[in-house]
Parts: sequence; C-alpha cells; structure tokens
Amino acid sequence: VRTWAAGHIHKDRKLSAEGPYALIRNPLYLGSALMALGFCLSVTNISFWGRTLLLWIFSGLGFYWMYQTKIQNEEIHLEDIFKEEYAHYRKNVPAMLPRKWAKWKIALDTSQFSWDKFNKNKEYKAWIGLFIIWVLLRFKLIYRI
Repeated sequence: VRTWAAGHIHKDRKLSAEGPYALIRNPLYLGSALMALGFCLSVTNISFWGRTLLLWIFSGLGFYWMYQTKIQNEEIHLEDIFKEEYAHYRKNVPAMLPRKWAKWKIALDTSQFSWDKFNKNKEYKAWIGLFIIWVLLRFKLIYRI
C-alpha cells in the first residue's frame, strides 16, 4: 500500500487524488498501520502472551497518537496550498478506510504510478526497514532468543 501510494504522491505540486488517493486520503499511513499489524501478528507467534498483549496495546496507542497529529498537520498544510480543491477532496474521500467501492476502478489505474516518484519519496527506506525486521524475526524464530 505504501509503495502504491508513494508512486502517486506529488508533494505540494498537485493534489494527489489518483491511485490509492482516490479511495482514502492517507494511504501511506494505512500502509504503515498494516505493516505494524503484520509485525504484531508475527511476534504473537513467537512471544509470550503477556508481552504480546502489551505490544499490541502500545503499537495501537503509539500509532494513533503519532499519526493523528501528523494527519491533522498535513490536512492544514494541504488546505493552505490547495484551498477549495482540497476541501472538496476531503469532503468526498475518507481519511483511512475506503467506503466507496466504485472508485476501485480509478484507484487501480496504473497509468499514473511512477517509480521515479517512489524513489524521490524515498519509499525504499520502508522496504529496507521491513526486510531488517523480517530478518530479525526469522533469527528469533529459528534460535528462540
């Protein structure tokens, strides 16, 4: 989801409203939430229940606290730049969970996706981090550390 979003974002030059941005306003953050969910699920299989419950609680609260503030600040910033265009977009597109399934056809149109945008937005860093976490989890699973 993060890769899909990063290949569509225009960063202050044009309001991104295609690809995953046709479905939700914050697909990068939804992608981060899914990554955190995957991490919690992975750890659940190799950890003690008490520690796992704390991980789920702290992950959920931490994610909410961090991204809620970030989303509010970004929405103020986008409103300043794009004015009425962003107000209309915000009114018609939900923040985190899609509700208009008819927009999937627009969202899945890959003609606007760009690997150059992906690289410019440095989304490869998320893949590197994900790989490191995967290696550490595999190591822990194999050696039960």
